[in-house]
Amino acid sequence: MIKKTQLPKRIDMATQVAATLAIENMHISKKGQEYLLAIARGERTSKEILAELDKIYGR
Repeated sequence: MIKKTQLPKRIDMATQVAATLAIENMHISKKGQEYLLAIARGERTSKEILAELDKIYGR
């Protein structure tokens, strides 16, 4: 669990990631934005999201 004081910084970092991807013409989908914010908020881990994507799209 992340501390409330860390939340604004983590969300700002997620916004910066999305902006950097857009600058590189690698726009992130709405679902991708939701995943990124879920990680930033501490709701899910990147491993959980990767496992979900593996189930959906397979490897």
